[in-house]
Amino acid sequence: MSKFLTLFVQFLMRSFLLGLVLAVPVAGLASSSLGIRPGTSYQTIEGKFSRVHFPQSLDKFAKLALASSERAHQLLTELFQYTPKEKTHLVIIDSTDDHNGFATAFPRNYVGIYPVPPRPDSILSSPGSWIDQLVLHEVVHIVTGK
Repeated sequence: MSKFLTLFVQFLMRSFLLGLVLAVPVAGLASSSLGIRPGTSYQTIEGKFSRVHFPQSLDKFAKLALASSERAHQLLTELFQYTPKEKTHLVIIDSTDDHNGFATAFPRNYVGIYPVPPRPDSILSSPGSWIDQLVLHEVVHIVTGK
């Protein structure tokens, strides 16, 4: 093996090992950084396009969120003529008093929403279902990949 190839292989191995060393602690922080409390028992309900993961205490909210997610996916997949290959994982995170959510399509379709309505004086407070509006906004990110 040439000296260059030997050095290159060593570089790749060190990079891989460094990646493992850094990934293990970060993986442990992932759930807590998302506001998911360790030890919380989550349940899952499923529709055609979505899986909703939620604390047992938010069962009614989870059913509303699943219905909103299914409507949003139906509307957006028809509009954009694209259906994601995998179902969207919608996680209800009850760890803040803020009205918000987030979404990512990488490495899998994942939406997090906080089950908190907007304040009446908020710009986010408008006619219609705030759950529908929040979920639709986040699902747009999934269907468009942006």
